[in-house]
Amino acid sequence: MRFGALLVLVTTLVTLLLGGCAGLEEDRRNSNFGLQLLSYENAVRWGNYKLAASYIKPGLQMEPIDFDAYDGIQIADWKVRNTINSEDGNRTTLELRIHYMRKGEASVRKIDREQTWEYDKETKRWWLITPFPKFD
Repeated sequence: MRFGALLVLVTTLVTLLLGGCAGLEEDRRNSNFGLQLLSYENAVRWGNYKLAASYIKPGLQMEPIDFDAYDGIQIADWKVRNTINSEDGNRTTLELRIHYMRKGEASVRKIDREQTWEYDKETKRWWLITPFPKFD
């Protein structure tokens, strides 16, 4: 009887530990996403478009980005309106509303767009897999 109880206890502890490790990995992945998203958003908000472009998954951007086209853009507001996560947690789509101005203009414009991020298990980082935003 004692051996059976010990076996149940050990099995339960191992199961809890393994479950905890999976939870830690998921927490680490989600925390990493939050930090990368904040860094990307700050890069766009402050006009550092070359840094922001470094978050695009390598090999995904088919044509070169014309960074000069972004020179007159100032981001006034950046809001995540909705978040859609895949079942496995390795893909997240954000529905954004971005308010921006062109330097020298008084009007604020807005664009709504979806932005999808994908987690790469090998590099343990998130990559932007949608095109770089274009402003009218």
